[in-house]
Amino acid sequence: MLSMPQWRCSRNGQPEINPRSTLISAPQSSPWQSNSAENTRYLYPNVSNLQWNAVYKLATDQTVSSDERNTALRNLGRTRNPQLIQKTLDLALNEVKEQDIYLPFQGLRTHPEGIRALWKFAKDNWDTIVKKLPPGLTMLGSVVQIVTNSFTSTEAISEIQEFFKDKSTKGFDQGLAQSLDSVKAKASWLERDAQDVRAWLAERGYLKGKL
Repeated sequence: MLSMPQWRCSRNGQPEINPRSTLISAPQSSPWQSNSAENTRYLYPNVSNLQWNAVYKLATDQTVSSDERNTALRNLGRTRNPQLIQKTLDLALNEVKEQDIYLPFQGLRTHPEGIRALWKFAKDNWDTIVKKLPPGLTMLGSVVQIVTNSFTSTEAISEIQEFFKDKSTKGFDQGLAQSLDSVKAKASWLERDAQDVRAWLAERGYLKGKL
């Protein structure tokens, strides 16, 4: 089990963090939620700026293990706060090592807000990304897959193809093709089964209002 932050109150009533602690003493103040089955912990999507900063501190703390830092980097992207999403994207490109760029991206692709922001960021900063991750490195292909394969619509497929049509895909052409195949499969599944899934959820009270 990775050690995770412990929160406590300082004299002025503000939460503080001890990145070396292995226990969470105040769940109501902690940014982490646990999945005991997978022995992992995740950042709550509604994390506050103060909590994000605490996890960021852990992600950049060279005195803790690389596993702890990597876990923190992955989880920074789980926030759905637009400002914190942007902070996560900026640090991925400007602060972390080139070989670790994908870590904050992994958290961002777990929710719709992050998926859209990640794709826009990749398009806006494509030249910088390619410069940091030359086509000869396999990491570029991994990043391309991360920023593209979470979409689920034919519209997204067209947009991705349009973006890359006048760009060299040397070094990641196979990864891009795999992403497009994945998006196509998900789009087809939604077209075929989405209504049935919505009906099933609605019948059991998981959805409110009309389908």
